[in-house]
Amino acid sequence: MSVPTPLSKILLPIDGSEHCKRAVVFTGCLAAGLGDRLQGITLLHVLAGGYLSEHLANIDARAANILGSDLIKRLREQHVQASVTPMFQAASQELAQLGSKAPIATRVAEGVPAREIARIADDEDFSTIVICRRGLSEAREFFLGSVTSSLLHRAQHPTIYVVGTRLLDPNAACLLPRILVMVDGSTSALAAVREVGALAAAYGQGLEKIILLHVINLATVGAKEEAGRNTAEEAAAILDEADAILEEAGVPKEKIQPTALYGDPVEAALDLIDRENITLVMLGRRGRSAIEDLIIGGVSNTILHRCQEPTIGVVCANGT
Repeated sequence: MSVPTPLSKILLPIDGSEHCKRAVVFTGCLAAGLGDRLQGITLLHVLAGGYLSEHLANIDARAANILGSDLIKRLREQHVQASVTPMFQAASQELAQLGSKAPIATRVAEGVPAREIARIADDEDFSTIVICRRGLSEAREFFLGSVTSSLLHRAQHPTIYVVGTRLLDPNAACLLPRILVMVDGSTSALAAVREVGALAAAYGQGLEKIILLHVINLATVGAKEEAGRNTAEEAAAILDEADAILEEAGVPKEKIQPTALYGDPVEAALDLIDRENITLVMLGRRGRSAIEDLIIGGVSNTILHRCQEPTIGVVCANGT
């Protein structure tokens, strides 16, 4: 399986809901800024089986067995034509109106939504998945099997953008003017920095600032100092490495704000996101399981659930 070039091929799952309309707007604005870098957008709708229930509820089981796959196939085609095709047409028109020039493909799959989205994204080398958030709590998302939560633990390579609840302005000079990237020196965090460099190259002068945030966790300072490491020097080295990646990508130095803070990483990040009115938060993903993230409280996972307004980008370390 090859590693896709960042921001080159977008998979956009849609279901016609108001939540997903924000994801369409986000994708259209993103595509307009990316220009020729973006090879294409695929609109995906996953049939989860609900379209069959109203038709089959009153059909005798023996009749269903006799009719078999022909009946199922016909009902599926009718549903796609009546409900899914108009949804694809509306989304395609919206993307074009927002300035996207990328070719648009459509795809209908069937099965468990998160599983199908992840399978298609990985098998067909999509660089990016754009998905909406529905505002469920962390516990509810875990126990109800949220598509977003499940997808974050399934897809291997793509960056996943979870579009926030804040209304987007398609007429703004830049879709994502104020970006926060959390950096800790890990491979996944550096992958997030590189993704931001690609975004910055696309938006140019419309970008206001990129804050590189490294939080020195007070809970671990004592152990590091006992090991002979200076936490302040370590933080400076981590920030310098991230800064160099952005400068190499063409980001003006005056728009990069390396920031080192002491405290709890989640609380420090949330405070800065609020104070700076951040529009995009970029996080690295280390690939822990859903159970580990729920119990241990992974930083990326916790920020994703507590930070509802900005868009959150989650980058896998395998994407470097």
